[in-house]
Amino acid sequence: MLDLRVVQEAEIGIVAGTFVAFVVQEAAHAALLPMLCARSAGWSPKKRAVWLNTASSLLHAAVCAAGVGACASGGGWRALVDAPLGAATTGSGAVIAFSLGYFAFDSASMAAKGLFAGAPDMVAHHAVVALIQALALARGRFHPLVLAMLTAELNSVFLHARALLRATREQQDPALCSAAYRATRALLFASFVPCRFVAHGWVVYALWAARAEMGLPMWLVATAAALVVNLLNVQLFQQLLRAETSKKKKQVEGNSKLADGKGK
Repeated sequence: MLDLRVVQEAEIGIVAGTFVAFVVQEAAHAALLPMLCARSAGWSPKKRAVWLNTASSLLHAAVCAAGVGACASGGGWRALVDAPLGAATTGSGAVIAFSLGYFAFDSASMAAKGLFAGAPDMVAHHAVVALIQALALARGRFHPLVLAMLTAELNSVFLHARALLRATREQQDPALCSAAYRATRALLFASFVPCRFVAHGWVVYALWAARAEMGLPMWLVATAAALVVNLLNVQLFQQLLRAETSKKKKQVEGNSKLADGKGK
């Protein structure tokens, strides 16, 4: 049996260490950005801030996806499904603490750069996710549910990679049709349903099934948070579809105008 106090002390260290590590990482990335992307010299301060924020998000998503995979390997998925309110383990606690440290950093970074302005969905997302993770670490329970929520980070790898690809090129640039971009876009949409809709939908089901065991106050808080995340998933999916539809419409209109010009 793990000593919960010792585990929590270690997790607090991970949260703090992750926060500092992301501060250092972003500062180093900002210094190296002109060498990594020549076009960044002409970017506005906001576009530069969005790029750095997205790159940090991609790093967080990749580490969390690997961490969730490690926790679930070797039959771990069955244990997660069988005991959704399970107690802390060293592996799950470390992954959740890393993610909480990142969200603390990202919230502070986005607020300082004004990136939360006009984005209430992002404010809600960060607040809800941080609340869920902090409760899991403080209680030493619900780690399987939080790991299921973090399954979305595998999809986020492709989400952020796509955003970085788009940020370095104008939309009409033919390079957007490259194999790398098309593969990233395909993986983004292919992984969206299982990693977000299915995984997060299962969390709502698991919470309902365990409502008597959790107690009404905790159940209400956890269920409300899970429902908010699911609604944000629907909103994100709609935004992605609109973005792709709009891009294709512009391409079709551009091709039509080109054809008309040739005909004249």
